[in-house]
Amino acid sequence: MLIDYRLEFSRWWINEFKTIKFPSQGTVFDYYIDPENKRFMPWTEKIPQFVLNIEIPLQAVIVHTTETIRLRYFLDLLVAKQWPVMLVGNAGTGKSVLMGDKLSSLNTDDYAVQSVPFNFYTTSAMLQSVLEKSLEKKSGRNYGPPGAKKLIYFIDDMNMPEVDKYGTVAPHTLIRQHMDHGHWYVHTFGSGLFAY
Repeated sequence: MLIDYRLEFSRWWINEFKTIKFPSQGTVFDYYIDPENKRFMPWTEKIPQFVLNIEIPLQAVIVHTTETIRLRYFLDLLVAKQWPVMLVGNAGTGKSVLMGDKLSSLNTDDYAVQSVPFNFYTTSAMLQSVLEKSLEKKSGRNYGPPGAKKLIYFIDDMNMPEVDKYGTVAPHTLIRQHMDHGHWYVHTFGSGLFAY
């Protein structure tokens, strides 16, 4: 038996928040709250008219739908608040294209973007080297993005690195440390770099 979880959630939401006057058509996923007039407005109103640009490769073209408009809306909010974003979905669903579109729209005076493609052989040492490549020395032993820019790492194919015999993925551990603590530690022993 297949369950439409969006419909079930929408029914629950409308039942739970009876004091909110919700439009009678569609589900809660079909509307957003317009900040100016404080009303529910359909996402379909935000879909731009499609114009094919022959300069862009076909695999990089985005034909916007209500789903891509919703995702872009939340991407904009999360990036502005400096929150990490992870898009999850099957191969070929446009996650990388959608993220690329968002990142290319950022003001280069305010943001620097470093693309970090993962593959089966990506290790935490390799990842750390790539992450540090776009940093510059600030003061003491601190490093940061160039100038006053904010640095965004775009990690593509996050599921690709090898899972070790303990069931862990070393590059994910380094990313987790950075997300939890805002930095990572490096110790050198002889000629090797170890990140933990």
